[in-house]
Amino acid sequence: MERGLPQHSIYEDEYFFVMLDKDSLGFGHSLVIPKEHNEKVYELDDEKYKKLFELAKKLTQKLLRATGKKAVAYVAFGSGITHAHLHLVPHDNQDALINP
Repeated sequence: MERGLPQHSIYEDEYFFVMLDKDSLGFGHSLVIPKEHNEKVYELDDEKYKKLFELAKKLTQKLLRATGKKAVAYVAFGSGITHAHLHLVPHDNQDALINP
């Protein structure tokens, strides 16, 4: 059996991997997950925090093209799983974030 990214993963580099959210708020909803463990996004060191948002910015353009949506929301809830991650949620209406 070949090892590698799970089928729902869409990107990986030395610092992060990105996968589609299994509890999706809509088509293209992705999670950017640091490989280094921190419980909250704001606990990342300054360099990793910067890299997280640089990657999110790159992925946003690709998600907009792939989904045809008007915007991509960035959401870091800070609860739930105890590992930092950033949700990228393509949407045409912010109500998808408030009332999924």
